[in-house]
Amino acid sequence: FAKILRNITDCARCRAIVIQSLFLRVYGDGPSASEIGAYGDRLAEIIGAGGQLKSVQVCTVARKPMAMINGRLAFEAVTALPVAELNAIAEMVRHRVGVPAEVFAG
Repeated sequence: FAKILRNITDCARCRAIVIQSLFLRVYGDGPSASEIGAYGDRLAEIIGAGGQLKSVQVCTVARKPMAMINGRLAFEAVTALPVAELNAIAEMVRHRVGVPAEVFAG
């Protein structure tokens, strides 16, 4: 994960980039407050290291995923995150990170 974050940061130092992130529920559980906070921390680290974020797209699943999770079809476990929760994540990005954030609901 650290290498991926470094690569994103390096790219964001060269030009403003758009971060597209997918949030969802697995077996009814969405991301915790600490996970969302850590997401904000990573975005802030990119900016703190000299990266430029044009915007952040906060997305959720738009259709049933056909992958497997623990031997079961993912659509049995994966559902979209409600719009209110997506909006809360986008607001956190705007406030804490200081970049535009857009919501794309399924």
